[in-house]
Amino acid sequence: MAADGQFVTRLVMQEGATSRFEPRTFTRWLGVFLSDIEAMLGPRDPAFTVLGIEFVDTCHEMPKTWFPDTHPHGKHVIVHLNRSAMQDGARARWQLAHECVHLIDPAQGVASVMEEGIATWFQNTATTRSFHNGSGPYAEAERLVSPVIRELCDTIRFFRTQNRLHLDDIAPAHLQNHNPNWSGDFCRALTEPFSALK
Repeated sequence: MAADGQFVTRLVMQEGATSRFEPRTFTRWLGVFLSDIEAMLGPRDPAFTVLGIEFVDTCHEMPKTWFPDTHPHGKHVIVHLNRSAMQDGARARWQLAHECVHLIDPAQGVASVMEEGIATWFQNTATTRSFHNGSGPYAEAERLVSPVIRELCDTIRFFRTQNRLHLDDIAPAHLQNHNPNWSGDFCRALTEPFSALK
Protein backbone atom coordinates (compact mmCIF):
# COMPACT_ATOMS: atom_id res chain seq x y z
CA MET A 1 0.00 0.00 0.00
CA ALA A 2 2.94 2.35 0.37
CA ALA A 3 2.67 3.11 -3.33
CA ASP A 4 -0.72 4.72 -2.62
CA GLY A 5 0.96 7.66 -0.93
CA GLN A 6 4.42 9.09 -0.76
CA PHE A 7 3.60 10.20 2.77
CA VAL A 8 4.09 6.69 4.14
CA THR A 9 7.14 5.63 2.16
CA ARG A 10 9.49 7.10 4.74
CA LEU A 11 7.81 5.17 7.55
CA VAL A 12 8.00 1.83 5.80
CA MET A 13 11.71 2.42 5.17
CA GLN A 14 12.28 3.23 8.84
CA GLU A 15 10.29 0.25 10.05
CA GLY A 16 12.51 -1.98 7.91
CA ALA A 17 15.60 -0.30 9.37
CA THR A 18 16.88 0.66 5.90
CA SER A 19 17.04 4.41 6.49
CA ARG A 20 19.66 6.46 8.32
CA PHE A 21 17.18 7.22 11.12
CA GLU A 22 15.39 4.47 13.03
CA PRO A 23 13.32 5.47 16.07
CA ARG A 24 14.27 3.47 19.13
CA THR A 25 11.62 4.64 21.58
CA PHE A 26 7.84 4.91 21.47
CA THR A 27 8.09 8.65 22.01
CA ARG A 28 10.24 8.98 18.90
CA TRP A 29 7.78 6.82 16.96
CA LEU A 30 5.06 9.19 18.16
CA GLY A 31 6.99 12.05 16.55
CA VAL A 32 7.59 10.17 13.30
CA PHE A 33 3.94 9.12 13.00
CA LEU A 34 2.65 12.62 13.81
CA SER A 35 4.98 14.13 11.22
CA ASP A 36 3.70 11.82 8.50
CA ILE A 37 0.06 12.23 9.49
CA GLU A 38 0.46 16.02 9.40
CA ALA A 39 1.84 15.66 5.86
CA MET A 40 -1.30 13.69 4.99
CA LEU A 41 -4.00 15.68 6.82
CA GLY A 42 -2.43 19.04 7.69
CA PRO A 43 -1.00 20.31 10.99
CA ARG A 44 -2.47 19.00 14.21
CA ASP A 45 -4.55 21.31 16.42
CA PRO A 46 -1.95 23.25 18.47
CA ALA A 47 -4.52 24.00 21.19
CA PHE A 48 -3.94 20.47 22.51
CA THR A 49 -0.79 19.34 24.29
CA VAL A 50 0.17 15.71 23.80
CA LEU A 51 1.53 14.65 27.18
CA GLY A 52 2.84 11.28 26.07
CA ILE A 53 2.13 7.57 26.03
CA GLU A 54 0.92 5.31 28.85
CA PHE A 55 0.55 1.55 28.90
CA VAL A 56 -2.67 0.75 30.72
CA ASP A 57 -3.45 -2.49 32.50
CA THR A 58 -6.98 -3.12 31.29
CA CYS A 59 -7.49 -6.34 29.40
CA HIS A 60 -10.76 -5.31 27.73
CA GLU A 61 -9.99 -1.70 26.89
CA MET A 62 -8.92 -0.72 23.41
CA PRO A 63 -6.00 1.68 22.86
CA LYS A 64 -7.33 5.22 22.84
CA THR A 65 -6.62 8.89 23.26
CA TRP A 66 -7.45 9.94 26.81
CA PHE A 67 -8.13 13.42 28.18
CA PRO A 68 -6.92 13.69 31.80
CA ASP A 69 -8.28 16.31 34.18
CA THR A 70 -4.92 18.12 34.27
CA HIS A 71 -6.01 21.09 32.13
CA PRO A 72 -8.95 23.36 32.98
CA HIS A 73 -10.24 23.27 29.39
CA GLY A 74 -9.52 19.61 28.60
CA LYS A 75 -6.62 20.47 26.28
CA HIS A 76 -4.23 17.75 27.46
CA VAL A 77 -4.27 14.37 25.73
CA ILE A 78 -2.46 11.09 26.44
CA VAL A 79 -2.20 8.04 24.20
CA HIS A 80 -3.21 4.86 26.03
CA LEU A 81 -1.78 1.61 24.67
CA ASN A 82 -2.45 -1.87 26.04
CA ARG A 83 0.04 -3.00 28.68
CA SER A 84 0.30 -6.31 26.81
CA ALA A 85 1.95 -4.40 23.95
CA MET A 86 4.72 -3.12 26.23
CA GLN A 87 6.75 -6.29 25.59
CA ASP A 88 5.81 -6.43 21.91
CA GLY A 89 7.31 -3.44 20.10
CA ALA A 90 5.63 -4.24 16.77
CA ARG A 91 2.18 -4.37 18.39
CA ALA A 92 2.82 -1.16 20.34
CA ARG A 93 3.93 0.72 17.19
CA TRP A 94 0.87 -0.62 15.37
CA GLN A 95 -1.46 0.61 18.15
CA LEU A 96 0.38 3.94 18.37
CA ALA A 97 0.14 4.57 14.61
CA HIS A 98 -3.66 4.28 14.80
CA GLU A 99 -4.01 6.57 17.83
CA CYS A 100 -1.75 9.23 16.30
CA VAL A 101 -4.38 9.94 13.64
CA HIS A 102 -6.76 10.87 16.49
CA LEU A 103 -4.18 13.40 17.76
CA ILE A 104 -4.65 15.60 14.67
CA ASP A 105 -7.96 16.99 15.96
CA PRO A 106 -8.42 15.47 19.41
CA ALA A 107 -12.07 15.11 20.33
CA GLN A 108 -13.91 13.36 23.10
CA GLY A 109 -16.67 11.19 21.80
CA VAL A 110 -17.23 8.96 18.80
CA ALA A 111 -15.04 9.45 15.73
CA SER A 112 -16.41 9.25 12.19
CA VAL A 113 -16.09 6.23 9.93
CA MET A 114 -13.71 8.37 7.84
CA GLU A 115 -11.38 9.07 10.79
CA GLU A 116 -11.33 5.46 12.00
CA GLY A 117 -10.86 4.22 8.44
CA ILE A 118 -7.87 6.51 7.90
CA ALA A 119 -6.44 5.53 11.30
CA THR A 120 -6.76 1.84 10.48
CA TRP A 121 -5.34 2.31 6.98
CA PHE A 122 -2.42 4.29 8.40
CA GLN A 123 -1.57 1.77 11.10
CA ASN A 124 -1.59 -1.08 8.57
CA THR A 125 0.43 0.90 6.03
CA ALA A 126 2.96 2.63 8.28
CA THR A 127 3.98 -0.52 10.13
CA THR A 128 5.18 -3.79 8.66
CA ARG A 129 2.83 -6.04 10.62
CA SER A 130 -0.94 -5.95 11.05
CA PHE A 131 -2.76 -7.37 14.04
CA HIS A 132 -6.25 -7.07 12.52
CA ASN A 133 -8.07 -10.21 11.48
CA GLY A 134 -9.51 -8.50 8.39
CA SER A 135 -13.07 -8.38 9.64
CA GLY A 136 -15.17 -6.19 11.91
CA PRO A 137 -15.94 -2.47 11.92
CA TYR A 138 -12.32 -1.25 11.73
CA ALA A 139 -11.65 -3.39 8.66
CA GLU A 140 -14.94 -2.22 7.13
CA ALA A 141 -13.99 1.44 7.68
CA GLU A 142 -10.55 0.80 6.15
CA ARG A 143 -12.11 -0.87 3.09
CA LEU A 144 -14.31 2.19 2.62
CA VAL A 145 -11.43 4.71 2.62
CA SER A 146 -8.64 2.68 0.98
CA PRO A 147 -9.71 3.13 -2.66
CA VAL A 148 -9.87 6.92 -2.25
CA ILE A 149 -7.20 7.45 0.42
CA ARG A 150 -5.17 10.02 -1.54
CA GLU A 151 -8.22 12.08 -2.57
CA LEU A 152 -9.70 11.82 0.92
CA CYS A 153 -6.49 13.00 2.60
CA ASP A 154 -6.16 15.87 0.11
CA THR A 155 -9.78 16.86 0.80
CA ILE A 156 -9.35 16.74 4.58
CA ARG A 157 -6.09 18.70 4.39
CA PHE A 158 -7.82 21.34 2.22
CA PHE A 159 -10.75 21.84 4.60
CA ARG A 160 -8.56 21.75 7.71
CA THR A 161 -6.00 24.25 6.37
CA GLN A 162 -8.12 26.51 4.14
CA ASN A 163 -11.42 26.50 6.04
CA ARG A 164 -10.05 25.66 9.51
CA LEU A 165 -12.52 22.83 9.94
CA HIS A 166 -11.89 20.04 12.42
CA LEU A 167 -12.19 16.46 11.25
CA ASP A 168 -15.56 16.07 12.94
CA ASP A 169 -16.85 19.25 11.24
CA ILE A 170 -16.36 17.88 7.72
CA ALA A 171 -19.83 17.08 6.39
CA PRO A 172 -21.03 15.04 3.39
CA ALA A 173 -21.56 18.25 1.40
CA HIS A 174 -17.90 19.26 1.92
CA LEU A 175 -16.70 15.90 0.63
CA GLN A 176 -19.03 15.87 -2.38
CA ASN A 177 -18.34 19.49 -3.37
CA HIS A 178 -14.61 18.77 -3.34
CA ASN A 179 -15.04 15.39 -5.06
CA PRO A 180 -18.04 15.67 -7.42
CA ASN A 181 -17.60 12.08 -8.63
CA TRP A 182 -18.31 10.73 -5.12
CA SER A 183 -21.93 9.81 -4.48
CA GLY A 184 -23.96 11.39 -1.71
CA ASP A 185 -24.40 7.95 -0.13
CA PHE A 186 -20.64 7.40 -0.08
CA CYS A 187 -20.00 10.83 1.50
CA ARG A 188 -22.68 10.21 4.12
CA ALA A 189 -21.17 6.79 4.91
CA LEU A 190 -17.75 8.39 5.47
CA THR A 191 -19.09 10.99 7.90
CA GLU A 192 -21.34 8.63 9.89
CA PRO A 193 -20.34 8.04 13.50
CA PHE A 194 -18.06 5.01 13.70
CA SER A 195 -20.48 3.44 16.17
CA ALA A 196 -22.90 2.98 13.24
CA LEU A 197 -20.61 0.18 11.93
CA LYS A 198 -20.55 -1.76 15.20
